Amino acid sequence: MQNILLSQLVMNTEITAEDISGWVIDYLADLFQVPADTIDPALQFDELGVDSSLAIGLTGDLEEWLGCTINPTLLYQYTTIESLSGALAEQMASAHT
Repeated sequence: MQNILLSQLVMNTEITAEDISGWVIDYLADLFQVPADTIDPALQFDELGVDSSLAIGLTGDLEEWLGCTINPTLLYQYTTIESLSGALAEQMASAHT
């Protein structure tokens, strides 16, 4: 099964899952005004307080940072920071091989 996560790939292939995870954690920590170390990347987005409108904002800003298009519904397919970061990093790496 091929899963197209990213389109219009124009991004830095050096970005890792850890980089993406760190970015998302920092984004949510800033948004919720909490220390980054209180954001558990293994918790589901809804458990972290991310609703549909926050998902749209998050993916929009993540798109800008990565330089690609990301479907906001990915947060419902990859429901944790860990799983989303891993999937995005994998797609980025495979798109450039």
